[in-house]
Amino acid sequence: MGNTDSSDILSYNQTQKEDFLRRLEWDPYTYQFESIDELINKWNDTCCYWHAHVYFLTEEQRQHALWMRSIVASWVKEGVLTCDVGPLLDKPGNGPHTWPYFEIQFNITDHTKLLTWLQFHHNTNPVLIHPISVYHLKNHTTRALWLGEHQPIKSEFLQSFDASVIEGIEKVKEDRDALVHLMYTHMVPSRYGVSLYETY
Repeated sequence: MGNTDSSDILSYNQTQKEDFLRRLEWDPYTYQFESIDELINKWNDTCCYWHAHVYFLTEEQRQHALWMRSIVASWVKEGVLTCDVGPLLDKPGNGPHTWPYFEIQFNITDHTKLLTWLQFHHNTNPVLIHPISVYHLKNHTTRALWLGEHQPIKSEFLQSFDASVIEGIEKVKEDRDALVHLMYTHMVPSRYGVSLYETY
């Protein structure tokens, strides 16, 4: 990633947050809940974004992943898609993932076009597609879609992550601004932005 002005990052994140709030079918600032479980269940039934992880292991798969990434990135630059495309992560073991991969973060606007393209063009590269909601273990397992061969996911990592999210909700449940910010940081793809990358 090249040098990027911090104001560009702040502007990008603010735009993403506004988009997130528009896509929710309920208002997190005014929603009244009687228990933390009710809030978590409401949040857990909400999905505004998805991740697609394109895995590679062999050099042939890596080259194909580079090609796939270049196509998706070009569509984003041309305005055909609005998703975000991450870099190739060549070291295995990033987060819950056991294979190297690159990630596409997308919303409902791109869902049909992107999913259809991945189905027809992933070749031998396994692809994990999952929603973003409260429970990341469930997102990566029972709610996930696989193209090609299923790959093992580190469930212990996801269980620990889920526990930290629930702990965070408990801590800020009385502060509505902090609660909405917590939702945003866990549900919005803000790590990768085409505007934040100088080259593809």
